Amino acid sequence: MDSLLIFVYGTLKTDEPNHYLIQDPKTGKAKLVAKGLTAARYPLVVSSPFNIPFMLDKPGYGNMIEGEIYRIDEKMLQVLDQLEGHPEFYTRTLIDITITELAYCDSELPYSVNDVIRCGAYIIKNYRNDLINNELLTHYTSYHPKIQPYILHNELGNVDQVALSYEDLVKSVHQAD
Repeated sequence: MDSLLIFVYGTLKTDEPNHYLIQDPKTGKAKLVAKGLTAARYPLVVSSPFNIPFMLDKPGYGNMIEGEIYRIDEKMLQVLDQLEGHPEFYTRTLIDITITELAYCDSELPYSVNDVIRCGAYIIKNYRNDLINNELLTHYTSYHPKIQPYILHNELGNVDQVALSYEDLVKSVHQAD
């Protein structure tokens, strides 16, 4: 695989807490191609003890979600898959994204504003039904006054204060089998 288009809508976007992963050349290559909106409506909610943004797998419900489109290499894909817990937590899924703004001008760039392109996006497939009752957002920012800030694992302080395992995080979001 030469490269892949990935749509980010949460903590990986520019100026958000996990964007450093996309910027770090040690984690692979990533180039911002455009800004875009999901072509279909999806529920975007913030939940879990860490205030994580989740796009839920319910196309046609919610809002068109704003985000950024990156062209990434295989190394970056592995880093993002690990961060997102693909395929156990989030599932990387191809969805249609409408380009709203190109990130740079290049005669070789095969896209234009209003083009619809297929991108990978990290979506929660097996979500708890009550998550759909959360406020449905059009975009995520960790600096929104109505949204509790995202909590990075290294901001937790004393590990004894937070007894939250990966399994507990999954249970806080995923539907029980």
